[in-house]
Amino acid sequence: MSSKKKGFGTSGNSGFEPIDFVSALLADLKLETLAREGSGFLEEARRIVNGSSELDCSRDPRFKDPTWRENPLYRRLGQSYLAFCRATEAIADEAKGDALRYEKAKLAVDHINSLLAPTNTLAGNPAAIKKAFETGGQSLVSGLRNFVQDLRTNNGLPTQADGSGFRVGENLAASPGAVIYRNEQLEIIQYKPTTAEVYRIPLLVMTPQVNKFYFLDLAPGRSFVEYMTSQGYQVFIVSWRNPTPEQGDWRLDDYCQALDGAIDAVCQVSASRQLNTFGFCAGGITM
Repeated sequence: MSSKKKGFGTSGNSGFEPIDFVSALLADLKLETLAREGSGFLEEARRIVNGSSELDCSRDPRFKDPTWRENPLYRRLGQSYLAFCRATEAIADEAKGDALRYEKAKLAVDHINSLLAPTNTLAGNPAAIKKAFETGGQSLVSGLRNFVQDLRTNNGLPTQADGSGFRVGENLAASPGAVIYRNEQLEIIQYKPTTAEVYRIPLLVMTPQVNKFYFLDLAPGRSFVEYMTSQGYQVFIVSWRNPTPEQGDWRLDDYCQALDGAIDAVCQVSASRQLNTFGFCAGGITM
């Protein structure tokens, strides 16, 4: 172990190109499909307006507030949203003849429908309005503060958890180890054994390119690394680098080639001609 444990920590490029998904959604769209779904949507809208629609939005957790059922205006708003989602999902189904295009179209529809959900706005979220009244507006102030903080520190994306209390190497990713290999795409962390003897064949864990390596090494008692080293395994984990625009577009073959070098390094350090591998999610694909 030649250096202090300090993984690159973040992930590779996920390759998300919104225009590709929208193109896939529209590629197989036929005029008759648009006319059919448009006509169906308008017919459902007529039933919604006159109060005879049977669409039930209560199964969606975003509409669990009783206002969506008890208030005629909100009930119609929720039903209109469901009718729109049903129409766009039917349009995406037109791409089923091409599996890859269909998956892209479905992803585009999911993003569009999630973006247009009325609960994303204050006026369209009765639970948020009630909370604002109950707190004297403090919930709105807190929300605005969080929004500004996300713009400053999280590229405008909603923060999923308060990470201010975590320190890598202290109360997160605290298992002792060191970086024993590095190339352009990754680092390999070797963790210190906690048993007197270890298995001869090492374990190389191939993590997803869209995760930080230490999701496998959380707090004591909730750490995959801690458990495996306590069972006598030699544990090595991949920490992927997050590419910058200057580094260009890394593709699947680049990640696989990077792992070739990593495998050689692990075998050399452990003096083993074999190794075991364990892959999560996209890490399983590259594995």
